[in-house]
Amino acid sequence: MTQAQDILQRNKDLCARKNVWLPLWQSLADMYYPNRGGFTFPILAGQETQVEIYDTTPMLARRGLATASTVCSSLPRPLVLDEGKDDAVNEDDQAKAWFDAVGDKMWSSIYDPLARFIQHSGAVDNDLATFGLGYLWIGENRNRDG
Repeated sequence: MTQAQDILQRNKDLCARKNVWLPLWQSLADMYYPNRGGFTFPILAGQETQVEIYDTTPMLARRGLATASTVCSSLPRPLVLDEGKDDAVNEDDQAKAWFDAVGDKMWSSIYDPLARFIQHSGAVDNDLATFGLGYLWIGENRNRDG
């Protein structure tokens, strides 16, 4: 039971640290990314989110920055992977074959239309341009076969 209480306390502490940022994130969303708001109040279906926007320059700037910083749209095929600093591993034929196979698998997974990775990484790019941070959850699909 102690471990569960520790986890709950850590969650409470992290939420308290996050809550300090919510008003800033809301004001940034209001100006740069209205559809992404809802930090300090819920956005209801059909609710107008752009009531205080009189000029689209901030939204266009955010979109331009997010588009310019997109990494995934220009990945080479196949991805080139290596160990980094260990030249012995990088020169090993079995390691090269493994890196090539993994790079091919990663590339096909990223560009698989069912994965929607490119779409979601674009949302992360918009969050990065607006809030300075973004996250992307990666996990198994519902069928647990990919």
